[in-house]
Amino acid sequence: MKKLIALAIGVSLIGLSTYGQGTIDFKNLATGLNQPVYLPGGTTKVPAGSGYTVELLAGLTATSLSSVATTTFAAPGIFLGGVTPLPGIAASSHPFFEVRAWDNAGGTITTFAAATTSGVSAVWQLPAAYALGDPSASPPTTPAALQGFTSFNLVTIPEPATFALLALGAAGLLIRRRK
Repeated sequence: MKKLIALAIGVSLIGLSTYGQGTIDFKNLATGLNQPVYLPGGTTKVPAGSGYTVELLAGLTATSLSSVATTTFAAPGIFLGGVTPLPGIAASSHPFFEVRAWDNAGGTITTFAAATTSGVSAVWQLPAAYALGDPSASPPTTPAALQGFTSFNLVTIPEPATFALLALGAAGLLIRRRK
């Protein structure tokens, strides 16, 4: 009987701990929020479709961010990732978020790190703290949208070979100047 009671308590605590996590509405279009993402240059919105990836990172501090969701653009410049649970982040906390977007080159570039070394467009939005939704509250609270999120432009990251060529050119100028 004691084992049965201990098992019931354990299962209840596990259920409460997973249900007590916060949620965020991972989108950049909502009431009071319309912040599209633009291509380099800042005038053309990122095209809709699966050619670009958007990633949401969350953490209790700005230095402890980890990936919690990815999506694509549902309309030009607009991503609608939906209600996203935040594992390990309580609904009562005010975590930090970061949004990253990149050209996934037809699905061949699957991480932001790969995008930043491949010469493909990539950028990140600086972290900011937000209030979360609480699905375990009575009544449950609606998850917060990314209020305070601002538009940003993708930037083209030069190929590593471009950096090497630039370094060689600078070295050549320094050598020529010394003679």
